[in-house]
Amino acid sequence: MTQTLPAGVRLISPPERPFLVLEARTTLILDWDIYDPEKTELVEASDTESGCCTITTGEEAVELLEAYNDLNRDQLWAVYTTGNGVRALRLDKAFPTDHPSVNALVSILDPDALYVSSSIVREHWAARVSHKAGRAVEEIRFLKWVGDGTAMSQQWEVFKLHHELLLEHGLTAIPFSDLVEALETHLKVPSAESTPVYNAV
Repeated sequence: MTQTLPAGVRLISPPERPFLVLEARTTLILDWDIYDPEKTELVEASDTESGCCTITTGEEAVELLEAYNDLNRDQLWAVYTTGNGVRALRLDKAFPTDHPSVNALVSILDPDALYVSSSIVREHWAARVSHKAGRAVEEIRFLKWVGDGTAMSQQWEVFKLHHELLLEHGLTAIPFSDLVEALETHLKVPSAESTPVYNAV
């Protein structure tokens, strides 16, 4: 992909991580891994103690997001299922890794603690957007929208880039236009006075 990246966004593929990662400075991306004792090649039992695998089903992560959204209905989350869990991008506000509410948010949503710690060290939230070598064929599939808020332009750009990279690397087959249509349905086609920013992006 040769397009110009949004501000505060970078694509990396370091030697110790042989896959492509999208990193965003101010677009919050959270990840939950499912603990499954039968998948010992992917998940070690110690991961539950370290905070890596905090859910046993994807529905648990969605329920956490929906409960958190009930505290403030102005939020907007794009939720995906991954090969071993759930990924969510927050689009209604800029949320850097040093945001004063990050600890409270993490405490409530209980995502992968190792991922959060690593993101804070790198000062960027991250999302893998290509296949992992040696892993069976997987799909990162858009699941649903959570919240009734309006996307900010920069966060929407990161979200769109994230999805386009998933398409480019064969991790999803859902066109981006389907997500826009799903959002319009989710928001029950907002009025002209509150037209979401994606219409102009």
